[in-house]
Amino acid sequence: MTLVMETLGAAVAEILASAPLGRKPQQPEAEVIIRSFLSRAEIISEQEKIVLEKEHLVYPSAFPLFVDAADRISANLKSVEPEENKVSLEARFRNAVTQSFNRIRIRRLEYFAPVIIALSGPDAEGDARSRAWEKYRSRLVQRFEDAPLFGQDENNGVTLGRVYQPLRAWWEEDVSEDGGLPSAADLHAQPSIHGRRVHLNMLEQSVVNWLHVCSKKDNIRFISGGPGSGKSTFAKKLAAFLAPDPRWRVIFVPLQRLKGDGPLENRIHDFFRLEYDEPFDAETIPLSSIGKDDHPDWVIIFDGLDELAREGLGSESAAQDFASALSDWRARISNTVNMRFIVLGRAPSMQQARQRLGLEGCGTLHIADMLPLTRLFEQKANKEVKVEDPAKLAELDQRAEFWTRWALAKGWPTELPEAMKAEELNDLTKEPLLAYLLIFSGYVGERWQEAAANRNHIYQAIFARIWERERAKQARMHLNQLEQDGFEAIMQALGIAAWRGGGRTGDEAAFTAIRDVFMRPDLLTRAKESGAADLGNVALLFYTRKDEEGGARIRISSQKFRRVFDCSWLIQCFP
Repeated sequence: MTLVMETLGAAVAEILASAPLGRKPQQPEAEVIIRSFLSRAEIISEQEKIVLEKEHLVYPSAFPLFVDAADRISANLKSVEPEENKVSLEARFRNAVTQSFNRIRIRRLEYFAPVIIALSGPDAEGDARSRAWEKYRSRLVQRFEDAPLFGQDENNGVTLGRVYQPLRAWWEEDVSEDGGLPSAADLHAQPSIHGRRVHLNMLEQSVVNWLHVCSKKDNIRFISGGPGSGKSTFAKKLAAFLAPDPRWRVIFVPLQRLKGDGPLENRIHDFFRLEYDEPFDAETIPLSSIGKDDHPDWVIIFDGLDELAREGLGSESAAQDFASALSDWRARISNTVNMRFIVLGRAPSMQQARQRLGLEGCGTLHIADMLPLTRLFEQKANKEVKVEDPAKLAELDQRAEFWTRWALAKGWPTELPEAMKAEELNDLTKEPLLAYLLIFSGYVGERWQEAAANRNHIYQAIFARIWERERAKQARMHLNQLEQDGFEAIMQALGIAAWRGGGRTGDEAAFTAIRDVFMRPDLLTRAKESGAADLGNVALLFYTRKDEEGGARIRISSQKFRRVFDCSWLIQCFP
C-alpha cells in the first residue's frame, strides 16, 4: 500500500498546486485535505479486498482507490473553490495520478522492485503514454496557433491562430418539397422550400454545446462545406480549443492518410504508429487506452472525407464505406466510453451515409459563407418556413471582420478595401480560402478590377511571390539557375501530376512523364542542371510531403497550395 498511498498524496498535492482554484490553501489546510483522502483510502482498503493488478502499472488511474478519489476530488476541494467543472477536475486528477505513480516508483526503484517484478508489468509504459499525450495536446495547439499560413514567412509570418474567422452554420429539421436537401449556395437563392425549420448559429458554439450534452445515440456530427469554406481550419481550431482541457482526449485524424481496409480503429492505430511527426509509438498508441484507464470523454475529429473519393472510389461509395466502418466501431465501443465523432466533408457525397449514421436534422451542420445570407431574409417572409436566428447572424457580412483580422496582423489600415466588397469578386471574397488567396496575390488593392476580369492574374501573382521568396533563401540559391519560367513550368508539371492522382497525390512515374512532355526542352535541361527536376527535391522544396517511404509518391500538404496547383497549368492553356 505504500506505493498507492504515496501516489495518492502526491496527486492531491499536485492538484492543489497546479489546478485553477479560487484561492490557494496554506500548508496546514492543504495537509488536512490530503489527509482526508488518505484516511478514506485506508478505510476502504481495510473493508474491501483491493488488489493492485498488472494493468494498473500501465493504467494506474484505473486502480479502485484512485477511481474513488477522482470521484470525490471536486467535492473535497469545494472549500478552495475549484474553477474547473467536475469532469475536467477529475480528468486532471487522473493525469496527476499517472504521473505521480510513475515518478514515485522510479525515484524509489529498488524499494518498489519486488512489486514491479511480481506484477511483471512494463514499468515505464504508463508514464510514456502520459508524456505522449501531453506532447500531442501541445502539438494540436501549436498546429493552429503557431504554424504559418501558406506563403507566409516561417519565422514571422501570419499564423492561422491570428486570423481565424469564426464561421456560421445552419441545420434544418425537415426536407424540401421534393425530398432533397438544400446546398449552401441555396441560402442566396430564391426559396422554393416549404414546411421546414432552419436554424442558424455560430459553428463552434453549436459543436461545443453538443459535445457537453450528447448521448451515445447522438454522438456523431457531420460538418458539411465546399472546397475553401473553412472546414479543415475549423477542425484544427476545435482540436486546439479542446486539447488543453484535461476532460477531453482529442484525436485529429486526416482521413486521406489512413491506409488499407479493416476496422477503423486499426487504421488509426497504424497512422499514429507510422507517422513520424506524431509523438506516439507502438506502445503508446492513443486508442489503446480506451476503456482501460477510466478516462471517459473522447473526441475523434475526422477531417477530409472529400479526399477519400480522390484516392480511387467514387465519392458516394467512399463515404458509405467510411460510414459503415464508423458505425461498426461505434457499436463496438458503445458500452466502454463516451466517444464523440466529428466528420468533415461535403453533404452531396454523404447522402446515404448520413442516413445510415442518423445524421439528418441537427446531425449535419452546413457551413455558411461570409456573405449576408439573403435567402434567410427571404424566408422570414415565407410563413411556411420557420427561421430560428435569435442572434440575427444572417444579417452579418463577415468579410469586414475577416479583413480586420488580417489588417491587424499585417499592420494595414482596417478600412474594408473596395475589392473585399465588390460584387464582381463575391465568388472569391465569400470563402475564407479564396479571400486569402486574393489578399496574398496583392490584387486586393487598386488593381482588383484586373483580377475581376481575369482570375488567372491572381494565380500568376501567387507563383511570382512564391518564386521571389524561395529563390532568396540561402538553401535555395540554386533556383536562380532555374529562373522563374523554369520554376513555374516545374510547378505546372507537378499540378498536372497531382490532378491525375485525384487532385492531391502524385507519383514519381507520372510526374516524370508529364515533366518530360510538358516542359520546353531548354527549361527541362535547366531544371535538371539546377537539381529541381526530381520529385524528391520538389517534395523537399515546396508545399508537399512524402506519402510513402522512399518518396515514391508525394502529397500536396496545403489545401491552399493545391488550389493554386490546380489552376497553375490551366493558366498556360487559357491565359
